Amino acid sequence: MAGHDFHMTPEGRYRVTSLASRDAVITTLGLFKGFAPIGSGDGLVFELVEGPEKGRLRIVPSHMIVSIDVLDPITPKAQPARVESETDRLYG
Repeated sequence: MAGHDFHMTPEGRYRVTSLASRDAVITTLGLFKGFAPIGSGDGLVFELVEGPEKGRLRIVPSHMIVSIDVLDPITPKAQPARVESETDRLYG
């Protein structure tokens, strides 16, 4: 995706693999809800979408992330084109 600007979109579906310990990883499958501060760092917030913890929020510390799979990014709605009016013009 060279040359493209990519952003995680709210309500997009992602699979995140992160470190659970030095020798183990944990997989989070969920809907991206945003970012949250954790101490001096930050984390990504997901609403879990399967299993017994479905509906629960999980914060994954950014520094623990190994990979993020984009499953369904949900394209943000495009902003309507701005229509220029007579009052928008400057004359000097």
